Amino acid sequence: TKTLFYSFDIADHESNEARLLFVYDCGTKSQGHFLRTEIKSFEKRHGEKTAIDLLVLSRFDYNHFLGLLSLLENRAMGEMVFLPKLSEAEKLFHTMIAYEHKYDEEYLSFIKDPSSLLGKYFKKIVFVKKAERPLMFNPTHVEPAKERLELVSYGDDKTQIDDNSYLRTNL
Repeated sequence: TKTLFYSFDIADHESNEARLLFVYDCGTKSQGHFLRTEIKSFEKRHGEKTAIDLLVLSRFDYNHFLGLLSLLENRAMGEMVFLPKLSEAEKLFHTMIAYEHKYDEEYLSFIKDPSSLLGKYFKKIVFVKKAERPLMFNPTHVEPAKERLELVSYGDDKTQIDDNSYLRTNL
């Protein structure tokens, strides 16, 4: 596929109204017209102003971000977004790539402070810290979630979930 933009909704079978609208990434590896076509199709199916319940940004690469602002513009406040928590070294790496390729200022701002940008569009922002060791699937042993990921946040408006986890909330 040419786009890195996936969506689905879970609808009520009786009323056919969406209960959950989910988007995974919003970019492209190719020309932007493929992404624009996908976003227009999404808007036709769900409306231009319908809130996104859950957005997952899998990485900070520009090709996963490219259509995000277009998708979110004029949309009602969404519920929650999940994205990776970058180390300072990772932020520097993405910033250097952005300058090298002359990416737009919105993307540079997003790398520097994703909460400022996403806080305009979502009530909750969840940063997911990378696991320190690779996850292995073992059906006989289920690891506690606390060992696999840590939810963290920037800023003062965080709600503590447990000793090591935080959820940013915009109310």
